[in-house]
Amino acid sequence: DFANAMSRIDTLLLQSIPMAVDHPAITSVEESLRTIHAAVSGKGGENSSVIKSDLIGQTPLFFSQMSRALGFACRCGNKDEEGGMCTGLISLLLATLMQVLKDGELAKQINDLCLETLVEEGANLLLDPRITTVGIDSVDGIDQKTREQIQRATNKVAIMAVISAPTHESVIALMSLQGKFCSRIPTDDDGTDKNARLAKIMTKLMARAIKSESSKATPFDGFDMEAFLCAVADLVKAARDMKNPQAASSCHMMLKSIITSIIKADGSAAAIQNSLVDCDLTKQNEPLIWELVASCETELGLTPLASISPSPGEIRSACDGDKTSAGSDNVKLFGELIAEGAGATDAVSKQQFKSRLVAFVSSHPNLDVDAHLVPLSDHFRSFILECLGRPGDDIRPLNHNRGTEAPSASTSSNHQVFKDRLDQIKANLQTTEDFVASSSSSLTITSAAAGIPAASQSSDSAFTSGGSTSGAPVASYSSSSTLRARLAASRTATASSGVVRSESNSSETVG
Repeated sequence: DFANAMSRIDTLLLQSIPMAVDHPAITSVEESLRTIHAAVSGKGGENSSVIKSDLIGQTPLFFSQMSRALGFACRCGNKDEEGGMCTGLISLLLATLMQVLKDGELAKQINDLCLETLVEEGANLLLDPRITTVGIDSVDGIDQKTREQIQRATNKVAIMAVISAPTHESVIALMSLQGKFCSRIPTDDDGTDKNARLAKIMTKLMARAIKSESSKATPFDGFDMEAFLCAVADLVKAARDMKNPQAASSCHMMLKSIITSIIKADGSAAAIQNSLVDCDLTKQNEPLIWELVASCETELGLTPLASISPSPGEIRSACDGDKTSAGSDNVKLFGELIAEGAGATDAVSKQQFKSRLVAFVSSHPNLDVDAHLVPLSDHFRSFILECLGRPGDDIRPLNHNRGTEAPSASTSSNHQVFKDRLDQIKANLQTTEDFVASSSSSLTITSAAAGIPAASQSSDSAFTSGGSTSGAPVASYSSSSTLRARLAASRTATASSGVVRSESNSSETVG
């Protein structure tokens, strides 16, 4: 059964090496692997459902154990027999891994930690000269056919793993490995260092994961944005400390490729920026991340969201109550948001405005929104209310909730500030009335913003040595307990939605 199989792997890993290929610890593991393979493929008879049920509850343990066994099998044999490899065990481990990865119910249980271990072992095997050497009939006693079979199987398992696991788990694992490998690349490397070659494999796997996710009907649905951004912050910190400029560049290009894909799928960077603020990754303490987001928006033909109006974080910090002089400032900010809405003439810009408006109002409950909407035209006021989820609301006069009392001095002053701002908007925006006539149109985002040019994902495009898109130095990384807590929570949570699985093309390689 499953527990017995895991116990046998533990026993194998405790053995002294080298070992003969017919050692009892090896043959017992091979027997268990055949049983699991048959059970998952539905050919295991009565025990199939029991073994699969156990696998569902302990999938991360299974992948971790299988990864450790794979690394062990590459070094446990006698040097004069297959160069120290146990090719029979390796082949059976890869076949069993592939069978489990094909099962969507099992694959969605994979987390970033066990995936990271599996991908690292697989990448090391792909670069092993005992397997990769070509043009020679036999290398250390391993014939060419066996070498090719192992290389193809390893390649397929690596690709299948990153496209079958929940996308945020795959992305986080690959980013972690990229940071690890790139940090080990020496300053004078010419691209031949093993860690540089491993980093290139991570780049190819990331491109494959993005391609798979982007092909879905609803890309990045269920994507854990906060866990992803915590990993982004980790990779930014790692890249800042790298001695090799090209290594740092490859890390930033990886970040840029995934961020661009998310923005393209959503139609805007609103979701990323809102989550950045929620994770306390502000423009002040993580400027490089915000610069990366802005550069991705620009490449997609979008106006950087952060430059249009105050960010959610700036709005929240400015809107801590509607008191004293802050009340006037808050009204000015509200006026800026209204100006954004008056200039929104397409679905994407309307959605961007809606995100800003909702964030402002929810973070500033003391602002009398209804009172400030009174000066607007009926159509424009209806559009604002629709954005706030209040279609059809009737806005009464300014003192509707104050009986017969006149507005307070502070309220009148704030209202005057807002009115002045509206007068300025009307003077500068000659197309407002045209917009008003169409402002009741749908706010639904068109899928992936058709016609938007794709962002470059080439790892050859160079960043500055510091990793900044504008040449500015990278800010220091704050390893807050909040970020780590969020990431830890995301690693233990079960994926909330299933995804469509497809087996990779056997001709595609990552090595």
